[in-house]
Amino acid sequence: KYVQDVRGNTTTSSSSVGISWWDDVDAASARAMGDDADADARWSFADAVTAAYARTRHRDGGFDEEMTNADDDAMNDDVFVRRVVDMCQRANREKVQRDARAFASCCRVASELACEGRGDGPAACVPAMRRAVTLAQDGRIESCTPQHACYLRVCLKAKMYDDVKASNLASTRMMFEADPALTGLTATDFLLTCYYGGRVLLGLRKYDDAAVEFMNAVAAPATTVSAVAVAAYKKYVLSRLLSKSAYVPELPNYVSAPVRRFVASSECEAYAALAQAFASGKIETLRETIAAHRDDAFTRDEHAGSVELLAASAPLVPM
Repeated sequence: KYVQDVRGNTTTSSSSVGISWWDDVDAASARAMGDDADADARWSFADAVTAAYARTRHRDGGFDEEMTNADDDAMNDDVFVRRVVDMCQRANREKVQRDARAFASCCRVASELACEGRGDGPAACVPAMRRAVTLAQDGRIESCTPQHACYLRVCLKAKMYDDVKASNLASTRMMFEADPALTGLTATDFLLTCYYGGRVLLGLRKYDDAAVEFMNAVAAPATTVSAVAVAAYKKYVLSRLLSKSAYVPELPNYVSAPVRRFVASSECEAYAALAQAFASGKIETLRETIAAHRDDAFTRDEHAGSVELLAASAPLVPM
């Protein structure tokens, strides 16, 4: 309510107005902290307002279009991202567990905005999101959290692959726990963790590991085909071929029917043809297939560089 009221009064004028209301939040937070002896055992007022801002900034899985491209919103977003970074650095596990969903919402929106250049950019968010994973896991190292996707997203955008390698957070294969009540995890969080993790592993040229991560996203239970699963399948095919495998295996039996139908559709025709051409061991066949689908599939999907890398490695494929 406070966020909505203040936003209603910051639609005008001054270049400083986007920041000034955050100062009001700080003042109100100081009063709340002074009146409540147990304030340290819960989220402070400023943290609560930060979480409320995240919820108003991110609705129905996407940014509120009415709030984009405004100078005040941009300044508010800059302050918000820096506040979330600070929140991750100073929060303790007890505070995070008091409202795991609010903390997850803050991390999701901050990481997305940071990747758009808000705050101090994605690189500045990397240490904060790494710590956010630890806070959300609360000692359960096998637990997948919403913050995994946030961390991998900013690392990918900042090309900080070595940070992921050192943290060992690019793999979901050892994660056996997913508890939304404790962490605020959603199905989309899990899919994005697999997808971003696979992309980071591609950047590290760990093609076999990347293929496993992409297949985790493809094989996740689903009643419809998600955009993440679609992108993951296409990258799965490329990862398998770049790993020097001369074939792409059949989908596991537990892959959902909607995903199976999509893979067999014309939408994936170019990738099926690419896999067949690569398995043939004939460089000319491979190059002809790449040329035939370069514009309608590979360039559109931003995979032109990967298929050219594949063509360069083709002579190594057994005939």
